[in-house]
Amino acid sequence: MSKYKFRQRGPSPLLVSDEIQTRIISKVKLCLQLVEGRHGLDLPIPTIDYSMVGATSGQANLKTWAIKLNSILLMENLEEMINDTVPHEVAHLAVHAVYPNRRVVHGPEWATMMILFGLEPTRCHNYDTTNSSRKRRAWTYICACEHERGKNKTHLLGAKRHRKQQAQGLTYYCRDCRAFLVLKD
Repeated sequence: MSKYKFRQRGPSPLLVSDEIQTRIISKVKLCLQLVEGRHGLDLPIPTIDYSMVGATSGQANLKTWAIKLNSILLMENLEEMINDTVPHEVAHLAVHAVYPNRRVVHGPEWATMMILFGLEPTRCHNYDTTNSSRKRRAWTYICACEHERGKNKTHLLGAKRHRKQQAQGLTYYCRDCRAFLVLKD
């Protein structure tokens, strides 16, 4: 038994069928062929990992030449992920191969790759992330605005800031009235 305890945070990734994995690899190969034809490079097929969870649909790792995909969003948005997210991540890898000194993540070189793939160069997806994202709890705090000025102003603090306020004595204040925030009953 391991001496380390791992805490599951949010939903677990789903298993991706061989058929879907084959479709994704085919899309990756097609994109790489377009880059190779345009720039005269011989690019390896990246490793594909399906373990990402949360609101992010995909991520390219330039150092390991890998693409990480969110399997929950993949299953819920199969066609869009294969046709948009996969080429989006391949474009990041291709930009790194063609322009190794470029640092702008969604810059003009990346946009050019997306256009080469026949896609609109958009940065963010609009998938419903309800099932893939961790549920966040917020605590309601009040300030002097609510008591003195009748503004009914409340502040929502996430778990980390709430813990710091309660356990560590760290205090947060309102930007408007500069009064310290107090947990609402």
